[in-house]
Amino acid sequence: MGLDRLGSSAIADDAVAAADIADGSISTAKLANDAVTTAKVADTVNLGRRNLVINGAMNVAQRGTSVTGVTGTGYYTVDRFSTDLTTLATWSISQSTDAPEGFAYSLLHDCTTADASPAAGDTFRLSYRFEGQDLQHLQKGTSSAKSCILSFWIKSNKTGTGQFNIRDIDNNRGINKTYTIDAADTWEKKTILIEGDTTGTISNDNGSSFWLLWVFNSGTDNTSGTFNDAWHAFDWTDVNAAGTLDIGASTSDYVKITGVQLEVGDTATPFEHRTYGEELALCQRYYQTYLSGETNASFCVLQVWSANNSYGGITFPTMRTIPTHVFSGEYALLSGGSVATYTGGSEFYSNKSTNNTVELRADKSGGHSFTVGGAAWVRANNTSTYWTLDAEL
Repeated sequence: MGLDRLGSSAIADDAVAAADIADGSISTAKLANDAVTTAKVADTVNLGRRNLVINGAMNVAQRGTSVTGVTGTGYYTVDRFSTDLTTLATWSISQSTDAPEGFAYSLLHDCTTADASPAAGDTFRLSYRFEGQDLQHLQKGTSSAKSCILSFWIKSNKTGTGQFNIRDIDNNRGINKTYTIDAADTWEKKTILIEGDTTGTISNDNGSSFWLLWVFNSGTDNTSGTFNDAWHAFDWTDVNAAGTLDIGASTSDYVKITGVQLEVGDTATPFEHRTYGEELALCQRYYQTYLSGETNASFCVLQVWSANNSYGGITFPTMRTIPTHVFSGEYALLSGGSVATYTGGSEFYSNKSTNNTVELRADKSGGHSFTVGGAAWVRANNTSTYWTLDAEL
């Protein structure tokens, strides 16, 4: 009696478990060339560039590696992560070399002046902000809206429940989630599933559309609402309704975070490490800095236009929008063996700008003895000389 060929359709979906297959019994050589295709794994394996977060490993810190005495909101040290702070304690913020295995850096907030009784409007949050055009593939606001999963590493002296939130600015929608810091002074990896939202499409533009929001401490303006882990109308009173960390109540308090990854799907994959050069280029869409506080660092060349003014143009990597230019310190113009100095901001400044070009102007009454129509070489004249371009969300 002959045996019929046993087809895959004759085997129940759950008949063969991974535990039933001996280690090493299926080798690459035993797989036909066309047995595993992209189409067959695309729905379960996130191919290509997975991490939607820029600088999630905290490698890039264009603004510097440490700052002290922080009491207000701003981007400090590591790029793309904003400290959202309203009169809740005083902080030292740094790019810390304390990090979990596989990472070089973390973002550290260290409390230096405590606030054990925050006022109603006080808050200590960390946010990451997306352009809407970078999230169109999430298909938010449609019946095909995709879920995402967030993963990150966190370490603190405090234990308890931390609250994480998504803020959809375009549609005033939000979702609240929690995670737990189980052990003090220990790196722990957390994963949070963010279900797809079938209500409210994300604007396809370069505006601020979508925030990741960690709340570490707050007053009642952020705690008096109702925790809701389904999509709903965003309300600031909900964003720390379930949080118990109260980081900043003591000068012993600190929090470190790194390895932040947001990816499409419901399964967290290993952190996607990009090269420093890739991360820097991505960060420079939002912030750039030049001259690095180095005396005599070369900058550009201007044309001497008149006895008082010199003009020139310079290009830079394309930014999200026309940036805010800040010129600090002192700039030296050299031409024909003569030197003239200009104060950044008042005498040396941007005259006109696009999102990748700027016209520079050196303007000082009787400021030089250069030949009109000649060229003047520009360089930094002291260690406080910087040029920064800011187009953050």
